[in-house]
Amino acid sequence: MTSALAKPESTLGVGIIGVSPDRGWAAIAHIPALRALPSYEIRALSAHSAESARAAGEVFGVSAVFSDHEQLVARPDIDVVAVTVRVPHHRELVTAALTAGKAVYCEWPLGRDLDDARAMAALATGHGLRTVVGLQARQARQAPASSSKSCSATDTSARSCWARRVPPPLFGSAAKRAR
Repeated sequence: MTSALAKPESTLGVGIIGVSPDRGWAAIAHIPALRALPSYEIRALSAHSAESARAAGEVFGVSAVFSDHEQLVARPDIDVVAVTVRVPHHRELVTAALTAGKAVYCEWPLGRDLDDARAMAALATGHGLRTVVGLQARQARQAPASSSKSCSATDTSARSCWARRVPPPLFGSAAKRAR
């Protein structure tokens, strides 16, 4: 097993929690970005209901779909978990992924308050796992006027984040090493 701190040369398996078949950060930014990068493979999706998970799996061509995030984070073929749900659920979902030994990419803001953020950072540090807070607007570059209509500024920013494999800003142990 490769440490989540090592930069792997192989493809990383990604599980995305919070997928809708037709809206949200996962659908409009993360999935297109991850598909454009050869270092990642989307291997599992989780949604709020079994019906939504099945629909997202059909739309995005992913067969491993769940309405229970615990099933997704327990999969041995998942290396990185992207948490793309509303903030009140971040702590529960990030904690589950970290406890399962997965690296985490979580949408901003990390938690409801500083206590939430500190608890998740401490857990990541304790497990020695890489973690990232995605700030879409911070990473966004102005899309050129001649850009394709199929590639929005949001898509470009997500691709930029995922392409770095360890995008800033970081939380937990990775943030301390980056200083």
